[in-house]
Amino acid sequence: MASKNAIVIACFSSHIERLNTIVEASKGMRRKVVFLGRSIGKYTDVAKKINFKKFPNVEIAGHQRAVRAILKKIARDKSKYIIVCTGGQGEPNAILSRIARKEYTFTIDPGDKIMFSCITIPTPVNIQNRKRLEDVLTTQGARIFRDVHVSGHSAREDHREFLHMVKPEHIIPCHGDIEKLAAFGTLAEEINKELGQDKYIIGKNVHLLRNGRRISI
Repeated sequence: MASKNAIVIACFSSHIERLNTIVEASKGMRRKVVFLGRSIGKYTDVAKKINFKKFPNVEIAGHQRAVRAILKKIARDKSKYIIVCTGGQGEPNAILSRIARKEYTFTIDPGDKIMFSCITIPTPVNIQNRKRLEDVLTTQGARIFRDVHVSGHSAREDHREFLHMVKPEHIIPCHGDIEKLAAFGTLAEEINKELGQDKYIIGKNVHLLRNGRRISI
Protein backbone atom coordinates (compact mmCIF):
# COMPACT_ATOMS: atom_id res chain seq x y z
CA MET A 1 0.00 0.00 0.00
CA ALA A 2 1.36 3.42 -0.94
CA SER A 3 2.20 5.78 1.91
CA LYS A 4 -0.29 8.54 2.58
CA ASN A 5 2.36 10.67 4.29
CA ALA A 6 3.89 13.77 2.80
CA ILE A 7 7.27 13.66 1.11
CA VAL A 8 9.18 16.94 1.32
CA ILE A 9 12.63 17.31 -0.21
CA ALA A 10 14.91 20.28 0.45
CA CYS A 11 17.87 20.76 -1.86
CA PHE A 12 20.12 23.37 -3.45
CA SER A 13 18.05 25.42 -5.89
CA SER A 14 20.92 25.61 -8.38
CA HIS A 15 21.36 21.82 -8.60
CA ILE A 16 19.25 21.39 -11.74
CA GLU A 17 20.36 17.80 -12.33
CA ARG A 18 19.29 16.90 -8.80
CA LEU A 19 15.89 18.45 -9.42
CA ASN A 20 15.60 16.45 -12.63
CA THR A 21 16.58 13.23 -10.83
CA ILE A 22 13.80 13.81 -8.31
CA VAL A 23 11.30 14.32 -11.13
CA GLU A 24 12.40 11.10 -12.86
CA ALA A 25 12.27 9.10 -9.61
CA SER A 26 8.78 10.37 -8.86
CA LYS A 27 7.38 8.70 -11.98
CA GLY A 28 7.56 5.31 -10.32
CA MET A 29 5.79 6.64 -7.24
CA ARG A 30 2.78 8.10 -9.05
CA ARG A 31 3.20 11.39 -7.27
CA LYS A 32 3.16 14.82 -8.85
CA VAL A 33 6.25 16.96 -8.20
CA VAL A 34 5.95 20.60 -7.21
CA PHE A 35 8.84 23.04 -6.86
CA LEU A 36 8.35 25.72 -4.21
CA GLY A 37 10.55 28.71 -3.45
CA ARG A 38 11.74 31.88 -5.07
CA SER A 39 15.29 30.70 -5.79
CA ILE A 40 14.09 27.38 -7.26
CA GLY A 41 11.78 29.38 -9.50
CA LYS A 42 14.65 31.58 -10.67
CA TYR A 43 17.05 28.73 -11.44
CA THR A 44 14.49 26.55 -13.20
CA ASP A 45 13.41 29.55 -15.27
CA VAL A 46 17.00 30.04 -16.44
CA ALA A 47 17.29 26.30 -17.20
CA LYS A 48 14.22 26.59 -19.42
CA LYS A 49 15.44 29.70 -21.22
CA ILE A 50 18.76 28.13 -22.20
CA ASN A 51 17.04 24.85 -23.18
CA PHE A 52 18.89 22.88 -20.51
CA LYS A 53 15.88 21.45 -18.69
CA LYS A 54 12.19 22.22 -19.25
CA PHE A 55 10.34 20.49 -16.36
CA PRO A 56 7.08 20.42 -18.38
CA ASN A 57 5.03 18.42 -15.87
CA VAL A 58 6.18 20.20 -12.73
CA GLU A 59 4.16 22.90 -11.03
CA ILE A 60 6.52 25.69 -9.96
CA ALA A 61 5.71 28.49 -7.52
CA GLY A 62 8.11 31.18 -6.42
CA HIS A 63 5.93 33.92 -4.98
CA GLN A 64 4.21 33.47 -1.63
CA ARG A 65 0.66 33.78 -2.93
CA ALA A 66 1.24 30.93 -5.39
CA VAL A 67 3.07 28.86 -2.77
CA ARG A 68 0.18 29.22 -0.35
CA ALA A 69 -2.35 28.18 -3.00
CA ILE A 70 -0.41 25.05 -3.96
CA LEU A 71 0.23 24.00 -0.36
CA LYS A 72 -3.46 24.44 0.44
CA LYS A 73 -4.24 22.04 -2.42
CA ILE A 74 -1.57 19.55 -1.34
CA ALA A 75 -2.84 19.55 2.26
CA ARG A 76 -6.08 17.92 1.08
CA ASP A 77 -4.23 14.80 -0.12
CA LYS A 78 -0.53 14.61 0.68
CA SER A 79 -0.20 11.18 -0.92
CA LYS A 80 -0.44 12.62 -4.44
CA TYR A 81 2.57 14.95 -4.29
CA ILE A 82 6.29 15.32 -3.74
CA ILE A 83 7.23 18.77 -2.51
CA VAL A 84 10.67 20.04 -3.49
CA CYS A 85 11.45 23.27 -1.71
CA THR A 86 14.04 25.70 -0.46
CA GLY A 87 15.38 25.52 3.09
CA GLY A 88 18.06 22.83 3.12
CA GLN A 89 20.35 25.07 5.16
CA GLY A 90 17.62 25.95 7.64
CA GLU A 91 17.26 29.48 6.28
CA PRO A 92 14.55 31.17 8.40
CA ASN A 93 12.65 32.64 5.43
CA ALA A 94 12.83 29.55 3.19
CA ILE A 95 9.77 27.43 2.46
CA LEU A 96 10.66 24.50 4.71
CA SER A 97 11.21 26.76 7.72
CA ARG A 98 7.88 28.47 7.05
CA ILE A 99 6.18 25.07 6.89
CA ALA A 100 7.78 24.14 10.21
CA ARG A 101 6.47 27.38 11.74
CA LYS A 102 2.97 26.51 10.47
CA GLU A 103 2.65 29.60 8.30
CA TYR A 104 0.70 27.64 5.67
CA THR A 105 -2.41 25.46 5.56
CA PHE A 106 -0.05 22.55 4.88
CA THR A 107 1.55 21.34 8.12
CA ILE A 108 3.75 18.44 9.15
CA ASP A 109 2.00 15.37 10.56
CA PRO A 110 3.61 12.43 12.36
CA GLY A 111 5.23 10.12 9.82
CA ASP A 112 5.70 12.75 7.12
CA LYS A 113 9.08 12.33 5.45
CA ILE A 114 11.54 15.23 5.23
CA MET A 115 14.59 14.58 3.06
CA PHE A 116 17.58 16.92 3.10
CA SER A 117 19.09 16.30 -0.33
CA CYS A 118 22.07 18.45 0.56
CA ILE A 119 24.78 18.71 3.16
CA THR A 120 24.88 21.51 5.70
CA ILE A 121 27.42 24.10 4.61
CA PRO A 122 29.58 24.18 7.76
CA THR A 123 29.25 27.77 8.93
CA PRO A 124 28.10 28.53 12.49
CA VAL A 125 24.91 30.22 11.26
CA ASN A 126 23.95 27.37 8.94
CA ILE A 127 24.68 24.71 11.54
CA GLN A 128 22.57 26.52 14.14
CA ASN A 129 19.70 27.22 11.71
CA ARG A 130 19.62 23.64 10.45
CA LYS A 131 19.64 22.17 13.97
CA ARG A 132 16.84 24.49 15.04
CA LEU A 133 14.78 23.48 12.00
CA GLU A 134 15.36 19.76 12.51
CA ASP A 135 14.43 20.06 16.19
CA VAL A 136 11.09 21.64 15.28
CA LEU A 137 10.36 19.07 12.56
CA THR A 138 11.26 16.20 14.89
CA THR A 139 8.94 17.58 17.56
CA GLN A 140 6.16 17.57 14.97
CA GLY A 141 6.75 13.88 14.31
CA ALA A 142 8.55 14.07 10.97
CA ARG A 143 10.89 11.31 9.80
CA ILE A 144 14.10 13.07 8.79
CA PHE A 145 16.56 11.75 6.19
CA ARG A 146 19.84 13.69 6.24
CA ASP A 147 22.67 14.22 3.76
CA VAL A 148 21.06 12.45 0.79
CA HIS A 149 23.60 14.13 -1.42
CA VAL A 150 26.50 13.70 -3.81
CA SER A 151 28.65 16.77 -4.34
CA GLY A 152 28.34 18.56 -7.64
CA HIS A 153 31.76 20.15 -7.12
CA SER A 154 34.83 18.97 -8.97
CA ALA A 155 37.38 16.94 -7.01
CA ARG A 156 41.11 17.70 -6.99
CA GLU A 157 41.92 15.47 -9.96
CA ASP A 158 39.09 17.04 -11.96
CA HIS A 159 40.72 20.42 -11.40
CA ARG A 160 44.06 18.99 -12.53
CA GLU A 161 42.53 17.76 -15.79
CA PHE A 162 40.74 21.07 -16.25
CA LEU A 163 43.97 23.06 -15.94
CA HIS A 164 45.67 20.78 -18.45
CA MET A 165 42.76 21.28 -20.87
CA VAL A 166 42.42 25.05 -20.52
CA LYS A 167 46.13 25.94 -20.08
CA PRO A 168 45.37 29.30 -18.42
CA GLU A 169 47.85 32.16 -18.33
CA HIS A 170 46.64 33.15 -14.86
CA ILE A 171 45.00 31.17 -12.06
CA ILE A 172 42.76 32.92 -9.52
CA PRO A 173 41.25 30.41 -7.06
CA CYS A 174 38.07 31.62 -5.39
CA HIS A 175 35.16 30.53 -3.16
CA GLY A 176 37.04 29.10 -0.21
CA ASP A 177 39.15 29.96 2.83
CA ILE A 178 42.86 30.67 2.45
CA GLU A 179 43.74 27.03 3.17
CA LYS A 180 41.64 25.84 0.23
CA LEU A 181 42.93 28.59 -2.05
CA ALA A 182 46.52 27.70 -1.15
CA ALA A 183 45.79 24.03 -1.92
CA PHE A 184 44.85 25.05 -5.45
CA GLY A 185 48.15 26.93 -5.68
CA THR A 186 49.94 23.75 -4.63
CA LEU A 187 48.10 21.88 -7.37
CA ALA A 188 49.33 24.42 -9.90
CA GLU A 189 52.91 23.83 -8.74
CA GLU A 190 52.42 20.08 -9.19
CA ILE A 191 51.37 20.74 -12.77
CA ASN A 192 54.69 22.54 -13.31
CA LYS A 193 56.45 19.24 -12.63
CA GLU A 194 54.17 17.46 -15.08
CA LEU A 195 54.88 20.10 -17.73
CA GLY A 196 58.59 20.21 -16.99
CA GLN A 197 58.56 24.00 -16.69
CA ASP A 198 57.79 26.71 -14.14
CA LYS A 199 54.64 27.97 -15.83
CA TYR A 200 52.63 28.69 -12.67
CA ILE A 201 54.19 30.66 -9.83
CA ILE A 202 52.34 31.79 -6.71
CA GLY A 203 52.49 35.57 -6.50
CA LYS A 204 53.18 35.96 -10.22
CA ASN A 205 50.38 34.30 -12.15
CA VAL A 206 48.77 32.22 -9.40
CA HIS A 207 46.88 34.79 -7.38
CA LEU A 208 45.65 33.99 -3.86
CA LEU A 209 43.33 36.86 -3.02
CA ARG A 210 41.36 37.84 0.06
CA ASN A 211 37.81 39.12 -0.18
CA GLY A 212 37.75 42.75 -1.28
CA ARG A 213 41.18 42.73 -2.93
CA ARG A 214 41.59 43.58 -6.59
CA ILE A 215 43.99 42.35 -9.23
CA SER A 216 45.15 43.93 -12.48
CA ILE A 217 46.33 41.62 -15.26
